[in-house]
Amino acid sequence: MKKLYFFSIALLLVTSGAMAQISTLPASENFDAAFTTGTSVMFIPNWTGNTVATSNRIFQDSNNPAMSVSACAAIPTSSFSPEIKVDLDLSGYANTFATFYAASEANGSGSRPVILRLSTSIDGGATYSVPVQIGNDSTFANANTQYNQYTYNFPFNTNQASNVIMRIFCTRGSGSGTTAKLLLDEFAFDTTGADVVPPLVTGAVVVDASTIKVGFDEPLNGTADVMTNYTGLPAIASAARFSNNDSVLITLATPLTNGTWYTLVVDNIEDMAGNAMAAPQDFTIVYNNTVANIIITEIMYNNPGTDSLEFLEIKNLDNIDVNIGGWRFSSGLALTFPSNLTISAGGYLVFTRYKAYSDAFYGINSVEWLNQFESLNNGGEKVAISNSEGTLIDEVEYDDSAPWDTLADGLGYSLSLCDETVSNDVPSNWSTVSFPIGIFSGAMINAHPEDNCTGTVGIQNVDDTELLIYPNPALDYLHVKLDEYSDYTMYIYNMQGQLVLKDAFSGIYRNINVYSLPSGLYNILIKDLKNSNLINNKFTKI
Repeated sequence: MKKLYFFSIALLLVTSGAMAQISTLPASENFDAAFTTGTSVMFIPNWTGNTVATSNRIFQDSNNPAMSVSACAAIPTSSFSPEIKVDLDLSGYANTFATFYAASEANGSGSRPVILRLSTSIDGGATYSVPVQIGNDSTFANANTQYNQYTYNFPFNTNQASNVIMRIFCTRGSGSGTTAKLLLDEFAFDTTGADVVPPLVTGAVVVDASTIKVGFDEPLNGTADVMTNYTGLPAIASAARFSNNDSVLITLATPLTNGTWYTLVVDNIEDMAGNAMAAPQDFTIVYNNTVANIIITEIMYNNPGTDSLEFLEIKNLDNIDVNIGGWRFSSGLALTFPSNLTISAGGYLVFTRYKAYSDAFYGINSVEWLNQFESLNNGGEKVAISNSEGTLIDEVEYDDSAPWDTLADGLGYSLSLCDETVSNDVPSNWSTVSFPIGIFSGAMINAHPEDNCTGTVGIQNVDDTELLIYPNPALDYLHVKLDEYSDYTMYIYNMQGQLVLKDAFSGIYRNINVYSLPSGLYNILIKDLKNSNLINNKFTKI
């Protein structure tokens, strides 16, 4: 019985700690108490951090507090975004607000600021309100800045709520290198007793080409029905609140144009207490219910080294141009296709992780997906494309193991669809591409974006009866002799994969001036334009 008794007390203590909330206002926190370190840990009562350490991530800092002994510090990195959650029970309270002091300190030699945003949840963290940025993108620069006091007004829906979480979220701003250290101190929570919080738009959803629903975080007065408070759309026929007064249905006199992006700007809306929006809010609106015969035809999901050369290619099998603006990747990648993006009849379109790098390397004009930190999954995944109504256009679930060709898994090859009349869900209908383009991370990249498979193009075995290059090493001229009369295109690449010389000729002989090339080893690739065969070899320039 003794063991059970003590276990019950321990369980009660743990449970009480997990359920701890700030439940009496006013309340304050100065971060002077010692922090508990760990992952997803309550580092002081009622305050939880995703990773709390001693001198990085989220940590206690006694070097530069705002007033008392210590401050709470946070440093975002490329792989870590500090997140702090404060648990509150606001039963019996309305119109809560928080005040706090914040500053930044120089951290390393980088130039990135900290971006600080606050939001709240009333359902235990399942969903959060629209984040409110504190200051602007340069407020918390990577430099020593002065403390300033800031105020965060809790949204209307937190009134009387018993399970509120205030979320403090820090991310890296634009720049290079390291990110500033953010300092937070002297938090205070209180209530005004009167509604002084302006309304916020929580989102705008396209119902159909003529109808848009706009949601708010609290009930609104008649200003929400004024059509001129909504701009950036085609002509509006009406704006009317729903019965709960916290959302508005906009009906258009002129429908949205398929594939065209619009910027809806909402302004001058007041809540029931007469508080007007603090600033305009804008939202991207796009509608495209087009359905077309467009399929995924080539995937470079794991090039050697970094993922700089990843791409995904689609092809339009219809005999008309198709506007696919507003379509999106509904699985695998994050991108809503740009306004009025058009793919020509029978043409190709390539999406890349890094447009500038991929365009230069592959010689294409691609569309970059939204998040450069996002990659195609090296272990395989489903990639799907849908229109704005959610209708599936095409999907492929590739893998890095058999029956899919494993040469595409980090060895420099892309996967290409060989028969467009057969489902692209069939692994045997995909082949790795033997079309050398250049060297990247020490490996030859084989791919042909903006082209088709039509059977895998083969590289001929090189011997003296097919291709003779001499002298090798070469000083000024390199002589090329082939064994068949044809039309050829020749490419010469350096060991960094850069194209340094391109030439077209007919016949079986060609003299190439290589005098101006720097000394080193080069790849020479010759393509027979009559049968698409490729011959590949190397030579040394001295």
